[in-house]
Amino acid sequence: PSPTDGTHLPTAIAGKDVVLHLPQERDLTPAQWGDGGSATFTSRDTDYRISPFAGGGVDVNIIRRTIFTPDNFTFGLRVPEGTHVRQGSNVVLVESDAAPGLPATTIATLSVPVARDAKGNPVQVTPVIHGDYMYQQSNLALDLGPADIFAFPVTITLSYRASSIPASGQLASD
Repeated sequence: PSPTDGTHLPTAIAGKDVVLHLPQERDLTPAQWGDGGSATFTSRDTDYRISPFAGGGVDVNIIRRTIFTPDNFTFGLRVPEGTHVRQGSNVVLVESDAAPGLPATTIATLSVPVARDAKGNPVQVTPVIHGDYMYQQSNLALDLGPADIFAFPVTITLSYRASSIPASGQLASD
């Protein structure tokens, strides 16, 4: 598929999908398919590998190849009608809207990302949620802290799960 189509992801409610749009998606190559249904989209200096997770979800690996690669990555999150995005403790939540007698319910989660340089050292990642001009879309910006200029590439892992249980941000074994 074209990266501008977004990646359609299930939620804990059948028929309500979240659409994840990659940063600078118009500049990315079409998907290169890999083992287990993974898709890699490439730009001049960054790779985005999306790997399916059994049970509903994906792990997104962002490979920042050089020091000259931007240190901010903004993902678009198009959420279904009747839902919203909220920052929780160490997680970003997609929740149903509350109604009288019906509290908001978590229907999907995104981990606070984990980043490591080529030497295995952690790199700080700060997620920031903000709205977008598009209806029902939020942006998730990932701001990276300083990285060792001799330890590239830096790999950032963002995990999405169609569940009320937050993902850890670590790569899944499946």
